[in-house]
Amino acid sequence: PAFTATDRRALHSVAAQFWVNGVVFASFVPRLPEIKDRIEVGLATLGLLLTLGSLGGLVGSSLCGRLIERFGTRRVMLGGATGLVLTLPLVGLATTPAFFLVTVMSMHLFDVLTDVAMNMQGSWLSGRRSTPVMHRLHGLWSVGTVVGGLLASRLASGTVSLQTHLLVVSACLLATLLYVAPGLLRWDEIPRPIGPSPIHASGDNCPATSQRRVLLLLAILAFGAVVVEIITSDWAALRLSEDLSASASVAALGYVAFTSGMVMGRFSGDWATARIGAQRLTKLAIVTAGIGLAAATLVPGSVG
Repeated sequence: PAFTATDRRALHSVAAQFWVNGVVFASFVPRLPEIKDRIEVGLATLGLLLTLGSLGGLVGSSLCGRLIERFGTRRVMLGGATGLVLTLPLVGLATTPAFFLVTVMSMHLFDVLTDVAMNMQGSWLSGRRSTPVMHRLHGLWSVGTVVGGLLASRLASGTVSLQTHLLVVSACLLATLLYVAPGLLRWDEIPRPIGPSPIHASGDNCPATSQRRVLLLLAILAFGAVVVEIITSDWAALRLSEDLSASASVAALGYVAFTSGMVMGRFSGDWATARIGAQRLTKLAIVTAGIGLAAATLVPGSVG
């Protein structure tokens, strides 16, 4: 179908939501060393709290499909984003491990609802264009993390309190929602039936079993990617502050460095795939990420 003016407005709304979602999580992750001291826990306990907090995302993932089927992507996305508006300031108010855990779990839950819904709308809009935009939408999320991370790094020096910082970010998210809400697609696309899969056409008598194996492999790869991303994002500031004795503002730049790499990767991904091919690019990316992770772990200096 033709890409209409309504679709263009919807794409702008989805793009704005991608960007602001990146800003939201980049606002408190670089300040984790400060939060750790505020709730008076050790590094191991903080790691446990963050791990348990991610269970909120699993709950959101299990509920998201049913909620979208019943309420549609627009309502689920706006509901999840509203939840982020309400819970983000609470992270700055946490003074006990239990309260911090509840707020992080809630943020993960609402973030998953927002993330899935905005990706679905972005995918439909991308499919209507002659040139896909999904890679660039995710690039905007990464740009948001860089902006939010740089701001958090600047404020981590003590010029602005954590509570005020997160309250202002929450207000900016609310203002963005006022722009996003009117422009979103109001009707979801109905999934189109597809023909026989290549597996079935080749004579495989159990295409469903083969497809489940592929899905399992993709799930394992996704789990590995998430582990690498969490280690290098959530723990970058703690590595710099706890192990390398960097100041709060310098430690926060570890998160910015990681997200800056994501920006470069996402905005150059389409070009790199076309030039060297998806398979070679995947292998090269895995090797590069492994070298970077090893260096971040072993290099005994904050600059390295």
